Amino acid sequence: MGFFSTKIDGDNYDNYPDYHIARIVTVIAIALIAIIAISMWVMPQYGVWSKELKGKAELKQAQWNKQIMIETAQANLEAEKLNAKSEDDLPILEANPNR
Repeated sequence: MGFFSTKIDGDNYDNYPDYHIARIVTVIAIALIAIIAISMWVMPQYGVWSKELKGKAELKQAQWNKQIMIETAQANLEAEKLNAKSEDDLPILEANPNR
C-alpha cells in the first residue's frame, strides 16, 4: 500500500479525490511549517556567524595595516640613517676625493 492509498476502517478512500487533495494540502502545510521553523532557527545563527566572520576580517585587515605602517616606518628610519651617514661622510669625501 502506498502513502496515498490507505484503507481506514475497511473503506477504500482511493475513490474520493477530496481525500487525496486533503492529504496533499496537509503534507504541504506540514512542510511549510517545518521550513518556517527551521528558518527561524537558522537565520539568527547565520547572522551571528556572518558578523563573526566580518569581525575577523576587519581584525585581520587592521593587523595588515599595522604591519604595513611598521614596515614603512622602519624603511623611513633606515633611509634617514643612511642619509645622515652620507651627510657625515660628505665632508670627508670632499676633502679626500680619492677615497
